[in-house]
Amino acid sequence: VRPPPTPRNAERNLKTVASLPTANLIGVRSDHLATWNPALPFMPLIASNIHFAYPRARPILTGVSASFAPGAITVLVGPNGAGKSTFLKLLLGALRPQSGSITLDSRPLASIPARARAARLAYIPQHSYVAAPFSVRQVVTLGRFALPPDDRAIDTALDHLSLTHLASEPFGALSAGQQQRITLARALAQLGWPSTPTAISASSTPAAPTRILLADEPFSAMDPRFALHGAQTLRDLAAAGVAVIIVLHDLTFALRLAHGGGAVLLDSSGVITAHGSATDVLTSPEAAAAFGVTLSLHETPAGPVITPVLPSTAISRAPAPCPVQSASRSLAP
Repeated sequence: VRPPPTPRNAERNLKTVASLPTANLIGVRSDHLATWNPALPFMPLIASNIHFAYPRARPILTGVSASFAPGAITVLVGPNGAGKSTFLKLLLGALRPQSGSITLDSRPLASIPARARAARLAYIPQHSYVAAPFSVRQVVTLGRFALPPDDRAIDTALDHLSLTHLASEPFGALSAGQQQRITLARALAQLGWPSTPTAISASSTPAAPTRILLADEPFSAMDPRFALHGAQTLRDLAAAGVAVIIVLHDLTFALRLAHGGGAVLLDSSGVITAHGSATDVLTSPEAAAAFGVTLSLHETPAGPVITPVLPSTAISRAPAPCPVQSASRSLAP
């Protein structure tokens, strides 16, 4: 994945888009290219040649580059330990790479104060821990820490995720699935959605920069009904102009969520081995090799399904690449 050059003006921006091959436009929807508005920034969040390792540990990410567009969903997939969660924390600014760069609207991410980043970047961690005995409403209110108080945004987020009746309950006393809904509500309150959708729709203008959601397995413990509702919420955010970057392990869920969007595949060595449209990446031979399974793509009345199947040979620590088998040539919307 090679990040596109950052334009200095709208005219140059338009020329840059016209000259770039589609494979470089991670997360860019085709309709965005067809209706390009030169007033909008091209790629608000860009990671270039990222190398990262934790102290006294093996390298986690090696030469990772990606760019993320407003109004699109990009899924990050890969085996356990590939560095997906670490990559999100780097994009958030919670970690810093040993080498390479991450920019937010052409500014080095590390140069932006934490409070200013919090006004732009919402984060849903894989696991949420609250040290104090905060109530559900207090946890959701934390999403407004770097922003003006907005009780309406908090109330709307709670109501949208069916949490109003739990508002006074202690966060730590609730189930993992309920806590995931609460952290999603906190992100919605932070983004000011859905109480102020026009603010996000116009968020790509210089006066109101693009907002970004970084989500790490946000639905893993949710009941199916709430997981589907949460997925639709992310689609609505993207439709309102938010750049959504999400880590998922369920390939079928990832395919349906990001259909029409982009995907990035990290292998176990922390290298991007496939990138592009979600359909191509999630059913690629590289994906089969990374997960050590055969991947079969099937059409069902409910939508496309990716079925992983163990190879007939014994499982090894380094499974051989497996081919992708497709039962359909195209995906239904």
